[in-house]
Amino acid sequence: MKKLSIVAISVAFFASMNACSLLGGLPDLKSSFVLGEKTIPGTNETVKSFLPYGSVINYYGYIKPGQAPDGLVDGSKKAYYLFLWVPAITVEIGVRMISPTGEIGEPGGDDLVSDAFKAATPEEKSMPNWFDTWIRVERMPAIMPDQIAKAAKGKALQKLDDDDDGDNTYKEERHAKYNSLTRITIPSPPKSFDELKNIDTKKLLVRGLYRISFTTYKPGEVKGSFVATVGLLFPPGIPGVSPLIHSNPEELQKQAVAAEESLKKAAAEATK
Repeated sequence: MKKLSIVAISVAFFASMNACSLLGGLPDLKSSFVLGEKTIPGTNETVKSFLPYGSVINYYGYIKPGQAPDGLVDGSKKAYYLFLWVPAITVEIGVRMISPTGEIGEPGGDDLVSDAFKAATPEEKSMPNWFDTWIRVERMPAIMPDQIAKAAKGKALQKLDDDDDGDNTYKEERHAKYNSLTRITIPSPPKSFDELKNIDTKKLLVRGLYRISFTTYKPGEVKGSFVATVGLLFPPGIPGVSPLIHSNPEELQKQAVAAEESLKKAAAEATK
């Protein structure tokens, strides 16, 4: 009974923090951690329930037709970058990208919205202005906020994953197979809540700067609106802090430095 009580409390906590993923009409994004499973009566179909991420953030962006790329992927694909600051060690990082956003709706109050998205018309954010998303997640050489701008100009330390059509959360029929989702996990991820609760923190994904490169599956023009969603799964006992996303690493560094100072100030106040 004690274990069930802990699980119930944890689920309620994570679910409340994950509510922002529903804003703007977005489908929910959950982790790969299985809470339980059950068989639908009268069938052999098994349904699994997954633990929501402890912190979720959405970024709405827009690529103008003919916009110069930030770089190339695999030597030929025009790619654009989003930079992700993860402020604490974590068990899992989920990254999803959906295009276009027109049928999803407008961003919610807690979502991050680029200036280009704000300037685009509803028609420009909808069909046929969209792209077949393809994403790559890489770890960059920065573990402190004031290292972000410099690290963003350099090479990636590690390629973590690529994905083309992995999204299984958005059920809109026309685009259900054209959106991307990857979940970056640690080696031998925990299989039970007890394992998650007692995990060795040295095995977790490090805090620091990550780069999300996005393009199309086939070489071609990237254009139209998109929404990138990032979720972090923290082990119990580690404060759930929000990731930060920006296309401009200098701006991201300013935000990350400010957030770090705010956390330090709050910690100092708590010890008084």
